Amino acid sequence: MRKRHLILCFCLLLALLPSACIVQTTLPSDGSTPLALTPGTLVTINPEFYELIQSLPTELAEDAGDAPILITPAALQTESDSEATESTPTISPTPQTEVCGRSDALTLLILGIDENAQADAIRLARIDFSKPEINLVAIPRDFFVSVVGFEKYGIEKGRINATFGYGEYFLGAGNGAKSLAENLAYNFGVEVDHEFVLHLAEISGYIDAIGGVQVTLDAPVSDAQNYFPAGVNQFDGERAVAFMRIREYDSDFRRIDRQTMVLKALFDKVRSGLLPAKAFNLIVALLKDDTTQSDLTLSDLQSFYCLSQQIDKQDIHVREIPGEMFHTYITPGGGWVLIPHAEVPDFIRGTLTNSPQ
Repeated sequence: MRKRHLILCFCLLLALLPSACIVQTTLPSDGSTPLALTPGTLVTINPEFYELIQSLPTELAEDAGDAPILITPAALQTESDSEATESTPTISPTPQTEVCGRSDALTLLILGIDENAQADAIRLARIDFSKPEINLVAIPRDFFVSVVGFEKYGIEKGRINATFGYGEYFLGAGNGAKSLAENLAYNFGVEVDHEFVLHLAEISGYIDAIGGVQVTLDAPVSDAQNYFPAGVNQFDGERAVAFMRIREYDSDFRRIDRQTMVLKALFDKVRSGLLPAKAFNLIVALLKDDTTQSDLTLSDLQSFYCLSQQIDKQDIHVREIPGEMFHTYITPGGGWVLIPHAEVPDFIRGTLTNSPQ
């Protein structure tokens, strides 16, 4: 099992964290007008479960008040909606060529989990061996959506990142990724083939094992505890994770950018060639990691590594959902969430086929 963790982490770092990506950076548009398709309702928690949820180590239930859900979950689409959807591009391409012994495509859910068992980083990756091409889209952790699978606990709406914690707590350890995948499918119509879960704290050990990473900033970045100056920054593991986790003074979208920068730097360091001692240190760090979860097979991992050596950099794309497709909402309890608009599902599906709307 530990050997599988090693190969899994190593191959995904090489295959899915490109050294050159096409990145679209957007900010939320406060003045945008959403298309409200599904009326909002109050978030309610059954009395018998309220005390239980309050006692959890992390806030699993979001007090969202009357925040509306402004998309129609895929599972609730009407017949006419379904007919309209048939004209949108699918995410199952017709095989054209074979690369690394494969001509198929798969959708991978990649999660970075924080210390509170919630998904701090959510990304969908479409890996297409027939083109070959890799497309990634970042899902904002604060998207407020309809939640399925936990109705008996009185949880019907909440942040998408919290569905990982719900799965781990109510369904048992190891069920968080599946729960989040089911809720992505329900709300956005994207079926996930495999999941990969990495606890963000573990990245510190990987970075230290290779002697740190170098990140160049165009402008200073800071929060109440940390300051990162403009220019070249040499990060050890602890410093890199602190940089990735900054949440103050800007937005979730800037945090997504910072995570990408660190992972890109880690990828560059590994690809540029490591001294034998540092490569050994990385292997040891990966072997010690018992927190990584995935249902990928050894064959999948071998083909990912093969693809990482053959794919052109211009065929790896990373995108963010445009700011005009959602807006912010402050709940009566003071919670800050994002309300996705009706066009978000089509944008996500289109991005995964490199044909965003």
